[in-house]
Amino acid sequence: MRLLYGAGLRLQEALRLRVKDVDLDRHELIVLSGKGDKDRVTMLPEALDEAMHSAIGLAQKWFDRDREAGVADVELPHALARKFPNASRELGWRFVFSAPNLSVCPRTGANRRHHLHSSRIQRAVKTARQAAGISKPAGCHTLRHSFATYLLEDG
Repeated sequence: MRLLYGAGLRLQEALRLRVKDVDLDRHELIVLSGKGDKDRVTMLPEALDEAMHSAIGLAQKWFDRDREAGVADVELPHALARKFPNASRELGWRFVFSAPNLSVCPRTGANRRHHLHSSRIQRAVKTARQAAGISKPAGCHTLRHSFATYLLEDG
């Protein structure tokens, strides 16, 4: 949720973020195939450094565990699997926010780790909104709008 607000990401953009797309030194995120299938670079707030280090550390843990279990690949976008046949077995292509369980890809039948499901984040936002006593409707995309509003207000 903090990444949606802090970097102005859409929910699917955050969930599809790969380890290689996070540049902690430059505080940048590369968003590939965003809305309109466009790529862009956006800011990564310094306040999220620790959280992103933790998320990437967890991705590394899942990567190591999956390799030991013989499930070492991840689905690649478009035709990259043909162009770079070993890329699916590299940490950089792993999702930053990996699902805790393996799942069978309906398209290929491969058993692999995917990214978190969007409903998990949507539920967390709803729970946080209710816990904060906010009665207005708000969801994940509201955080993106709040990010844009804050930037406009800050000049």
